[in-house]
Amino acid sequence: MRVSFRHLLPVLLLCGPLAVQAQVHTDGDYWIVHHQGDSSTKEMFVVDADPAHIAKQADGSVSLTVHQIYQNPQKPPPTVYQVEVYCAQDRVRITRGPVQVSSDWQTTPDPWLGHTRNFICKPESRMRIGVVPIGKMEMQSMLNAARIYFTVLHGEHPRGDILKQIDDALDRMPLK
Repeated sequence: MRVSFRHLLPVLLLCGPLAVQAQVHTDGDYWIVHHQGDSSTKEMFVVDADPAHIAKQADGSVSLTVHQIYQNPQKPPPTVYQVEVYCAQDRVRITRGPVQVSSDWQTTPDPWLGHTRNFICKPESRMRIGVVPIGKMEMQSMLNAARIYFTVLHGEHPRGDILKQIDDALDRMPLK
């Protein structure tokens, strides 16, 4: 039996976009859990807190995605980590990342991992520990919003470094 492509074409045209849309993970509920760096190396860590994207493990821990975003446009695109948090034992670990990292549980982790753990384990104190909600949006919108937040979180205008250098030069000038 021979099937003509002509009869399948309407089905392919109608179902093709649905299959592509089902494979793309775009929406999330994003929160800035940590930011660090000086004027040339600013970076932030953003958690996707959408309950549909947080996986509960059999041992009681939860797994979630953390995006490391760089302000410098010469830096690579955001780095994505899969982080597992075990609130009952107050520990955290990276289970998947772009580089080889230890997957051992950490009780005294790097600051960004500690803030991620506190974000999950102590939701009532999110605002007190300095977590900033970006909102529910698509991934590209989150990246754009995060880049804008660099100036807000660090209290600087993009030309702030130049203005600081001018202020420093004026401070060094002798008074007459």
